[in-house]
Amino acid sequence: MGSVRKKGTNWYFYFDVGTVGGKRKRIERAGGKTKKEALKALALAEAEYFESGNIKVDSSISFADWIYYWIEEIVKPQLAYQTYTTYKYIADSHLIPELGSYKLRELNPMLLQKFINKKCENYAYNSVKAIKKVLSSSLKYAVHPAQKIRDNPAAYIQMPKEKVKEKRNKIISEENYKRILEYIETEPALANMIQIGWHTGMRCSEICVLTWDDVDFDNKVIHVKNNLLKKGKEIELCPLKTTSSYRDIYFGKELEDLLRKQRKLENIKRLEYGQYWKNDFNLVCTRENGKAYYAKL
Repeated sequence: MGSVRKKGTNWYFYFDVGTVGGKRKRIERAGGKTKKEALKALALAEAEYFESGNIKVDSSISFADWIYYWIEEIVKPQLAYQTYTTYKYIADSHLIPELGSYKLRELNPMLLQKFINKKCENYAYNSVKAIKKVLSSSLKYAVHPAQKIRDNPAAYIQMPKEKVKEKRNKIISEENYKRILEYIETEPALANMIQIGWHTGMRCSEICVLTWDDVDFDNKVIHVKNNLLKKGKEIELCPLKTTSSYRDIYFGKELEDLLRKQRKLENIKRLEYGQYWKNDFNLVCTRENGKAYYAKL
């Protein structure tokens, strides 16, 4: 006997179809905007399944409803949180506004090719590739195992030829570096972050998660090995994405003096704030009360 449940703004129906390998196998599908619609869809689906052993392809669902379901029910439980938030952002900002009103059955290669071509005119090439990946992956799942459509129209999309741009290394001059430090002299924490970046070439996100445990004063080396992940209001340290991102950076006397001065200043602030000091991760660069900076790349 199946049932229905509400997720987000939509209703879904589900029912068990047996046991495979000792595990219960369940079918779940979008049933409509109301509980009544979902119950009706459940009755039809159960009748179809127990008569033929399959459920007919449901082509009435909108792309907006489908990709919302795919992201929340498939992507979120199975992939990393950062991947989930990236996919959700792409869906909310690009896919749903322009394609969400179409039914799944109405999406076709020509429509999607025009959509991607337009994106290439206004966005960076790698950004468009990410949009195409989310679009194609969601529709691939709609074909199998969801059986919502019979073919993936995004599989036929051709990315336009990337425009070759002259690459120039953007290196800040020493003059501008000093001007920036003068401008933010009343913000010592930000000044320290900029100086660490100047001396080491570390990325902003790497500086934000640099801990005192990563700084080896004896050997004058910084171990780059953390990334910062923000989940709503919660912040946690996580591994870097690639093996090549892990590295050791040696520093000289000037940066050593800066770091030692920062360490002494932090000890003073910790005493001043007492129980309100919030540096849970032993970070080098923090806000006034020890809270972490968060660089969203």
